[in-house]
Amino acid sequence: MLNIIVAVLGALVSGSTSAMLINRGAGLVYDDYLNITWLQSDPFGTAADWNAANKLVADFTYYDPLRNKTWGDWRLPKVTPVRGVFNYSFSNNGSTDYGTADTGGWGRHSELGAMYYRDLGNLGHCMPYRPGQPYFDAIGSGSICGDWPIWWSPKPGLKNAVYDPDGAAIEFAIEPVVYWTATAFSPYPDDFAWAFDMANGEQTFKSQTLSGHIWAVMDGDVGATPSIPEPGSLVLVLAALAAASFATRTRILVAQPDEASCKTPIPPAPASDHNSLQGAIIHAIETLSRRIRQAFIMHSPSCKLMATPTIYMQHPLPYLCSTIAIVLIPQLTAAQVDCSLLDPRQSVSKEKEAKITGSVETLFKVAKAGGNVEGRLTEEIKNIEGAAAASEQSIVRLRAIYLFCGMIANSFEIPIDKKVSLFAQMVNAAEQKPKASTTRDTPQSHPVATDKQQLQQQGNSTPQTVGRPQRTVLFEDTFDKQPRWKSTQFQNSGRTLYRDGWYTLQNTTENLAFYMRLNEAGYFPAAVRIEVTIRLNSGPIDRPFGLIVAATDDEFKNAFGVLIRGDGASFIYRWENEVASTEMYLPPHPAIRTGYGATNQLTVEIQDNELIYFINGIQIGRYRAAVRLRGYIGFHTDYPGLDVGFNDLRVTQ
Repeated sequence: MLNIIVAVLGALVSGSTSAMLINRGAGLVYDDYLNITWLQSDPFGTAADWNAANKLVADFTYYDPLRNKTWGDWRLPKVTPVRGVFNYSFSNNGSTDYGTADTGGWGRHSELGAMYYRDLGNLGHCMPYRPGQPYFDAIGSGSICGDWPIWWSPKPGLKNAVYDPDGAAIEFAIEPVVYWTATAFSPYPDDFAWAFDMANGEQTFKSQTLSGHIWAVMDGDVGATPSIPEPGSLVLVLAALAAASFATRTRILVAQPDEASCKTPIPPAPASDHNSLQGAIIHAIETLSRRIRQAFIMHSPSCKLMATPTIYMQHPLPYLCSTIAIVLIPQLTAAQVDCSLLDPRQSVSKEKEAKITGSVETLFKVAKAGGNVEGRLTEEIKNIEGAAAASEQSIVRLRAIYLFCGMIANSFEIPIDKKVSLFAQMVNAAEQKPKASTTRDTPQSHPVATDKQQLQQQGNSTPQTVGRPQRTVLFEDTFDKQPRWKSTQFQNSGRTLYRDGWYTLQNTTENLAFYMRLNEAGYFPAAVRIEVTIRLNSGPIDRPFGLIVAATDDEFKNAFGVLIRGDGASFIYRWENEVASTEMYLPPHPAIRTGYGATNQLTVEIQDNELIYFINGIQIGRYRAAVRLRGYIGFHTDYPGLDVGFNDLRVTQ
């Protein structure tokens, strides 16, 4: 699936207009055609279902550093009937509510449609449902569609940006996947909801139990950005602020705090005049510095990795790193600074750690630093190297990211408007809720049609045939009825037992993993959803346990594992001929309940060779395998001493 992650730079503080979009700065864009404000970033990702999507957006708040205001009242985009009453017949000219549209979309009746067609200038597909004819006109001649209005695109794609009169891009973090709307599908409002496919411009509907992407909007206009003061005065403001606060920030960055300081929060930032752009800049810098300082203190080795700050979970950080290194500093190239290594979603080898260190050192060489900044930060490099040697990988990544932040705040001489934009972006990254993580695969490797295939395969079709489809239950077990699985002590491996309505695995091996094959449940196809509730009763809190899926043989020599830990981290394992490898590691996520006795609902959705997993309704990870994911399932404990309960197992299609 093509994943388009963009950051707004020069246009962030612009008040210029392009078509119906007006950039209000700080990641907010006003649409004067629809009278709504769009969020440029994507802090949500994919929700497990429609109800989860609505709740995530309703609970969302967004801090705006330019206006020193926290915005609430976010919602999903709406759909209203184009001709007064919903028409569920398919059309490709916007004359009905289902299908694709021409360049005008559905007017104001579809907010996502207006963005896709009117604002971004995307094209729909000619989709005549006539026997013997193609799905759409790939040649572009128009002859195939006959008397149908032709709005075709030779190859599926997605424009995600428009340009203001000065040539600055107004870009959005959107993907060519299916997005939820806030509008229920009126024939079956408890079962279906309207959705919009950004891969081909189709307004459609899907089961409310399926996953879907989120884009947040807010009614009205957040207001015009204040005009930018004279560059000279801004330079003086920034220079004075940097001089006054530089030493303190840098000392904190390189300090090794004691246990007491780990528990002491940074005091609130002093009040500033937020009615001017100068005040907004000062507030942004103060906020960013406080976030970095707090996060660093909490992640120092002496603090024993006490907590994971929100800033650690944000996808813009690696992107901002590459923006700084390649766009804002012409001396650097992508070959010199491998910023993707700073992505906390990736596992890090010692070789990669060395590359991170080299990247930071390269940035030092081009930083226009005053005083002893370079010396202080170079000293911190030694701490990074020491952490790498001790395999403290999360600390290494965090420190590298914070070093970049510190250098941005103190060292780089870049244009003022870009610096303001960059600060606003980073403050947004620190303030926003975590974005659901994705896989380590490069986004471009995912086919555009993945979510569309899911939509078609899991029960969505035209109204004439859809009825009230239900998911087919292939297997389920609540573990509180007649036992169907072994309750026994296995020689030299582990024990299984029924206890308090849970099926429990106890790993009693000396140094091996222990798993339970559930072959009798069935050999499942590559299009299923697997749900199970898991509870860690006792054992090592930093060792994984969970679900085995897609075991192609009854001995489980070849299979995949979706596993979590008691500290909130998660993994995808792969076994090939009984040899295990970690395909993906994701750091602790706030959606995963931690500690002993905490229950987590693990949901795994499999579509062909793609696996998406959710914890407690929130998408955590997405993985794309080289093979189709079909086969047996089972339970897994990865380390001696683990005592894990499983409950409410359900497999549906």
